[in-house]
Amino acid sequence: AFEEERTADVVAGELESYGIEVHRGLAKTGVVGTLKVGNGTKAIGLRADMDALDLFELNEFDHKSVHDGKMHDCGHDGHTTMLLGAARYLAETKNFDGTVNFIFQPAEENVAGGRVMVEEGLFDKFHCDAVYGMHNSPGLAVGKFLVNPGPMMASADFFEVKITGTGALKLDTQDMIERELRQIAEGIGAAHGANIEYTYDRRYLPTINTEGETEKAAAAAADIVGVENILRDEPPVMGAEDFSWMLSRRPGCYIRVGNGVEGGPGGCHVHNPNYDFNDDVLTIGASYWSRLVENELA
Repeated sequence: AFEEERTADVVAGELESYGIEVHRGLAKTGVVGTLKVGNGTKAIGLRADMDALDLFELNEFDHKSVHDGKMHDCGHDGHTTMLLGAARYLAETKNFDGTVNFIFQPAEENVAGGRVMVEEGLFDKFHCDAVYGMHNSPGLAVGKFLVNPGPMMASADFFEVKITGTGALKLDTQDMIERELRQIAEGIGAAHGANIEYTYDRRYLPTINTEGETEKAAAAAADIVGVENILRDEPPVMGAEDFSWMLSRRPGCYIRVGNGVEGGPGGCHVHNPNYDFNDDVLTIGASYWSRLVENELA
């Protein structure tokens, strides 16, 4: 979190080598590359997270982490690579009319770097009519995507009362949880003649896709893997994602791409010391990003 100095240097260097304008400094280590082609006024943002986690890797292959206690056990290195691949292709082919902002975000895990980028003026500095995100999904076969309109992931709210709360799938549920937890805490305090100090941190909003952008994302994914490989009716998951802060300011869609089935390559779930991003997904993800741009900015 906010320590991705080397990664930010690598990303910025790659983007510059493609001839893409590079901006640095949002959320300390964030990188945004801007590519404008033609005279089109429409602009979209594509976001990849690039942080790792504090975990000791147990894998033994050659590309395991060289930093004890830190590893890419959520696939953000793969997300960054896929977006760089799309950036390179789009800079070479220029088969679109408009502006693409390639958003490389730090600190997705635990501290919501996406919120920091938004609060520091991401969309004021880089106009986006819509914004899109993508995450790998162990347990989902390579070559498949999963996307729904509406809720895709839960919120994650932090509060300093000794209670474990349930994440909200909807904003009105999140409002109710905050309001009623405060009432419970203050009521218990009043009953015992105690003062209650209460904090409630909406660190991760629910991740809610807009319908129009979901259809555009699904169509682009279907162009790559076929409509039969697009899952549309799966329930939301109870994990949280700070891309939700970007979706709170702009319409957009968060899509999941298959990383491999359980027991096979890429099937180990995220936040696990044996997790490994499946390199077979790289071309699929980069192709999805590229097709989305070519469709959206045709």
